[in-house]
Amino acid sequence: MISLLKENPVYKYTLNCKDCLGEIHWVKSKSFSQEAKKNFKEYLEEQDIDRNKYNGRYKDAIFYELTENRGSERSFSRWIFLKDGTFILWELKGSFLMDFPKDSFKERGYICKEIKF
Repeated sequence: MISLLKENPVYKYTLNCKDCLGEIHWVKSKSFSQEAKKNFKEYLEEQDIDRNKYNGRYKDAIFYELTENRGSERSFSRWIFLKDGTFILWELKGSFLMDFPKDSFKERGYICKEIKF
């Protein structure tokens, strides 16, 4: 598992952040429950993204949660890492995300946005 993540920028950031917690919640398509897939597709639609955009690409995907603390502030993000190298920021709560400039993400909640590193 760790070898799959060793070049992943979100995972690498987590390792180098003393006040961060990274959690792997599911791996492989069979672990992505039908309920979770349904919820993700609903959030895609809410963001005016084709709900079928990622069909056939969930196999060997990794679902990852990152919690960051900076002083009294906390930020939480939920990610889907597709095997093809696509990084999807599924959810963002808080006023910051990793080393991105603070105004990079004006939206909060289930934003379902592909992030390029």
